[in-house]
Amino acid sequence: MSKQDKFGFIFSNEDSVMRVAATANITSWLVLLVFIATFISNFWPLFNGTVPFSELLNQPSSLVNMFYLLIMGVVYFSILQGVSRLLHLGLDIYYSLYPDEDEDKAE
Repeated sequence: MSKQDKFGFIFSNEDSVMRVAATANITSWLVLLVFIATFISNFWPLFNGTVPFSELLNQPSSLVNMFYLLIMGVVYFSILQGVSRLLHLGLDIYYSLYPDEDEDKAE
C-alpha cells in the first residue's frame, strides 16, 4: 500500500489508514464519555434531592429525552468503532491479497 495508486487517494498508504482508525477509536471513546457525563448530569437533580422522582414520572417526555441522549451516545460510539474496525479489516484484507516484497524474498 506504500505505492501510490493511479487515482492518488489520500488513504493510499497504511500509515494514514492506521492514523484514521486510531483517531476514530479515540474519538468514539471521547464521544461516549461526553454523552455519559451529560446523562449523569441530567439525572443529578434526582440524586441530589432537588427534584422528586414522582415529578419526573409525571412528565414521561423528559425521562425519554434523558435516555435518548444515552442511546445516541451509544449509537455514535458504535458507528465510530465500526469505522475503526472496518479500516483495520480492510488493511488485513489488503495485506493478505498483496503481501510485501520483503516477505516474498524471505520465503
